Amino acid sequence: IPLESSLSLDVFPNPSSGWTNFALNLNEDAKLDIRIYDLLGKEVMTKIIDEVLPAGSHNIEVDASALSQGVYTYMMMVTGPKTTILTGRMVITR
Repeated sequence: IPLESSLSLDVFPNPSSGWTNFALNLNEDAKLDIRIYDLLGKEVMTKIIDEVLPAGSHNIEVDASALSQGVYTYMMMVTGPKTTILTGRMVITR
């Protein structure tokens, strides 16, 4: 998902049966908070990452093997000079 010039995000593999990767590129230091929700809005994975990352490329691996098969929503809040909230869907298969 190309966004503004300071941020890009790719979630793969999607669909996934185990590990999922959140690959992002930051042009400036930013605090990240990633959470995953089921389709009813219940938070099923809390604070996958909740820390400041330096500018550059990052790959955050998430063990989604504990999630049941289905569709989930992820939310990533990026706080730098301004705050950006990114959401998307990920599919877990078995």
